[in-house]
Amino acid sequence: LFLPSALAQDVYWLQFADKVGSTYSLDDPASFMPLNALARREAYRIPVETTDLPIPISYLSAVDSFIEFKYKSKWLNGMLGMIRQSEHIDSLQALAFVDTVFIVKTQTKFRRRRAKGTKGSSKNLGDSYGESALNISMHGGLELHSYGFQGQGVDIAVMDNGFQGMDNSGYLAQARSEGRIIPVYDFVDDDEDVFSEGSHGSLVLGTMLGYFQGQIIGASPQSKAYLFVTEDTDSEGLYEEYLWAIAAEHADSLMGVRAIINTSLGYSTGFDIDDQNHSIDDMDGNTTPITIASDLAARKGFLVVNSAGNSGNSSWQYITAPADGDSVLAVGATTIDGNRVSFSSLGPSADGRIKPDVMGVGYDVL
Repeated sequence: LFLPSALAQDVYWLQFADKVGSTYSLDDPASFMPLNALARREAYRIPVETTDLPIPISYLSAVDSFIEFKYKSKWLNGMLGMIRQSEHIDSLQALAFVDTVFIVKTQTKFRRRRAKGTKGSSKNLGDSYGESALNISMHGGLELHSYGFQGQGVDIAVMDNGFQGMDNSGYLAQARSEGRIIPVYDFVDDDEDVFSEGSHGSLVLGTMLGYFQGQIIGASPQSKAYLFVTEDTDSEGLYEEYLWAIAAEHADSLMGVRAIINTSLGYSTGFDIDDQNHSIDDMDGNTTPITIASDLAARKGFLVVNSAGNSGNSSWQYITAPADGDSVLAVGATTIDGNRVSFSSLGPSADGRIKPDVMGVGYDVL
């Protein structure tokens, strides 16, 4: 079932130049930071810094008549929104505290709403991994599980294109019943329904938290997953990179001390706006919005894990953002025998660092 709904006007990124107008002080972080974010900083002795400060309210108020607010990012010090009138771009750029304004998404397509998946069986087939043992055996996963390390007390933010059917799948029945599946937000459709569309996120989530005796036991079946939709399957561009950054900030406020951000996405070329395509030189760990945000997340206490990319067979060939981040654990794909799969992106990064950082089974995964 596909229910088309027309999207609104083009979306712009407004980059602020500073936070000079902030009324908050780094000496009093409790006045502007969520408790979970503070707890993580304290646990790892991470200092609160300028990127943690909210965007000054005076800045947001001053631009409100020119741009309709959609989302904001304190980490990147900017906001997404719709320009009210074309001449307002010049008005915004004339403001001393505005660095630049540029389009990041053209709204020329329709979003397709998909029907939800069907419920899986929950029949007990015996206490075994089934074929899923091949998913994690090369990584020592079976041994770790036997010693009781199954992800207890670990929070994982999963950012993907959606988690269709995972609100009733039998493979996640145990995690749901224990309150370990937390649907947070669909930043693409701007609503709380993360389960209506997107199969890629469903597959990723299943390999992590799936538990169905005799068929599949995931890599971290006792962990807690926070679900975010940041990837729009009907378009490609910087817009999604900024959505990822905004979602990471939400994860910072929601999740516990032992926190991971997991993303099996990568950005390089094929953008809807051609002149915003990345170059291989951009894979230097400091250039793309999603890589900058990923390194910031790591600096704030997250373990950030990302696929190296699926460009090994393409003319691009190399890793894709944010796998180039120096604080991002980039994972390449192998067969169950430990051989690199041809589609898995290659390193090094543009500035010569070894990437990917580790390899894992990424072919014929149950």
